[in-house]
Amino acid sequence: MTTYYKILKKQMEDQSDPLQAKTMAAYMKNKFLFYGIPSPRRKALYKDFLKEEKTKKIVDWELLDQCFEDQHREFQYFVCDYLVALASYIPFDDVEKIKAYIQKGNWWDTTDALDQVIGNIGLRDPKIKQEDSVVKIGGPLDKKNCDRSSTVI
Repeated sequence: MTTYYKILKKQMEDQSDPLQAKTMAAYMKNKFLFYGIPSPRRKALYKDFLKEEKTKKIVDWELLDQCFEDQHREFQYFVCDYLVALASYIPFDDVEKIKAYIQKGNWWDTTDALDQVIGNIGLRDPKIKQEDSVVKIGGPLDKKNCDRSSTVI
């Protein structure tokens, strides 16, 4: 378990709001557990950490994997925010890692953010322009549960 994961988990537990968590879970059709931390407060918890991570210019996939495995949705949001913040340092070769997050936490809230990261890679990485480099993520749109699919060319 990474040190920062432990720190962030403690901070989120300390900031948890059970009433807000129930409301957030209901909004997401009770598919996920929440700490009940509104976005501005959640982002404030790790703002300085992300600033520091950007100076390293390397994605800490071990940390992100641990966070994405956490049952609370705020940790998947952290992964999305982290990847958006470091998007300019993520190479095409890491798209498969992001694709795995999309497939595992497949719901509109995280899929939209992670699509943005993959799109950023697609716009700047020369490998996308080679041959028929197409990344397909997800499956057909399922209107019943709002799962999304995307294709980046």
